[in-house]
Amino acid sequence: MLNFDNSSDLEFYSQCFNEALRMQPPVYLSSSISMNETVNCGGVLLKKDDQIYIDMYRLHNNPKEWHEP
Repeated sequence: MLNFDNSSDLEFYSQCFNEALRMQPPVYLSSSISMNETVNCGGVLLKKDDQIYIDMYRLHNNPKEWHEP
């Protein structure tokens, strides 16, 4: 009988479940945050009061990170 306690014993099931969540995330965009100061983050200038969102779908399907997104 499958339940939460023994679900970690099913390695293939766990991999399939996590891959399904990567391919079709239940939440496509994060909630927004507002920058409280201007910062340079990896060559990208984020200005004070800029609204920042994380696009989960594009992050999880980025061909630079995944061989077969």
